[in-house]
Amino acid sequence: LPFSASAHYSDKERWICIYPVYLNSRVTRSKGRKISIDQGVDNPKHTEICAILQNLGFRHLAENKVYPRERDSTETQNRWRIRVQLKNDDGSPCLPEYVSELCLTLQVSHSPIIVNTSGRDHSSSENASFWPRLWAARERWKEV
Repeated sequence: LPFSASAHYSDKERWICIYPVYLNSRVTRSKGRKISIDQGVDNPKHTEICAILQNLGFRHLAENKVYPRERDSTETQNRWRIRVQLKNDDGSPCLPEYVSELCLTLQVSHSPIIVNTSGRDHSSSENASFWPRLWAARERWKEV
């Protein structure tokens, strides 16, 4: 279906898409990773992402789709995309602390569910300064 700007934010075609590759620390940026390697996760699973979104209170939907940059469409590990409703119909965020796809993606990558299963430790002092910077950037975007 073609994109319709008149569609409501509650319509599934307006929901953002999160592919597990966006969080995968083993994938390069050119192959689709959207966050830094330090904040990435070792081979996240769509079921983990869905569990986190459920815990956060987001409406979401897992679709059996292949990431567009994936060459081997038969590889089952690279399947699944998760659609998430980020905004209400009036344009306000569904949850005020998650105003953008990046904020949500970073929160998912730092979730204990993924951190525990991947063995990554995000509690280092280097990562401790990340969240205050993210919140400051979020406040600047609100003012604009």
